Amino acid sequence: MLNDFLSLQSFVTEINSSNSTNHKIDVLTKYQNNQFVRQILHYTYHPYKQYGVSSDNLKKRSEEHTS
Repeated sequence: MLNDFLSLQSFVTEINSSNSTNHKIDVLTKYQNNQFVRQILHYTYHPYKQYGVSSDNLKKRSEEHTS
């Protein structure tokens, strides 16, 4: 499991290292067989999956726990 998160960290670092669309396509192609990265991207960007987490929601909960 640690290896999965290390590969995810490498993916994020690589994808953020350039603004070039071609570079991003190359990185996505490189990680296309990594099931963990694919799952993370699926759950992050799937338009019909909603988790009820927003910045306002997090701020509200943070204030409740600090009072």
